[in-house]
Amino acid sequence: MLNQLIARCVVNALQPINGPVISRLAGLVRTLETDAFTKGVVSRFPIPVDAAEADCSVSGVAFPDLVPTETERLIVYFEDGGSVNNSGKWTSKLRLVGWGNSTLFEDTPPDVLVPMLIARISKLLRTVQGADPVGSLRCEVTGSPAAGVNLFGNYTYSQTRSQYLFYPYVSFGLDLTLTFVLNDDCLDSLIGADAAIC
Repeated sequence: MLNQLIARCVVNALQPINGPVISRLAGLVRTLETDAFTKGVVSRFPIPVDAAEADCSVSGVAFPDLVPTETERLIVYFEDGGSVNNSGKWTSKLRLVGWGNSTLFEDTPPDVLVPMLIARISKLLRTVQGADPVGSLRCEVTGSPAAGVNLFGNYTYSQTRSQYLFYPYVSFGLDLTLTFVLNDDCLDSLIGADAAIC
């Protein structure tokens, strides 16, 4: 997936605040449908695209979900908005989703927390750099969708999880447009492996 690589480049640009501000930083996500929380009731929630089933995760389920708890300061992940090619110049759309607990930020009034987070993240997004074969990567924040429950419309959460959609928890989204080229000078190193013979 092309946007998986693009999201990884954006994640790299956010590394300076991964830890002190962001408690869980994921790349591109996919939706997992499971009845692990309530048998017979299917829940849909985001997990990293490259997530593999684990013996145990923070939430105690088989996959590492990206749903906050009272101990998560800020979770950031990316949703795929697709890519288009216009004569060799690519445009990708990603949505950055941030979701966290305002009580875990010191000396920051809740009403200014989200604008401060958006300003800090937006500044770092201007430093995004490509990784082979992506070149000339540029990132522009083109909008911010309405926050709150509607931001998570693709997902369903149990009542115990949906409490994290309301104060003191905060959420925001940033719509990103990324332009880049795919360098073809690295194609010489692309060699297929022999197929397994049964």
